[in-house]
Amino acid sequence: LFDETTGRYSYSVGAQTNFRRVINITNIDTDLDTFPDEIKVVSTINWTDRGGVTFSVDVEERFRDWRI
Repeated sequence: LFDETTGRYSYSVGAQTNFRRVINITNIDTDLDTFPDEIKVVSTINWTDRGGVTFSVDVEERFRDWRI
């Protein structure tokens, strides 16, 4: 939802938009111990243009625990 007074998007206040964002976070354990060594974050944005064509963009990043 877009809040025109603040110029920000939120989940609780504002006007509906054509965009939908889904964020998936996956723990990755590369050395098979009990703690994940990194996480994979995938952000997917979907929208439909004025002509009814649906688009989707995926962005993926991996984050490692640099302290280990």
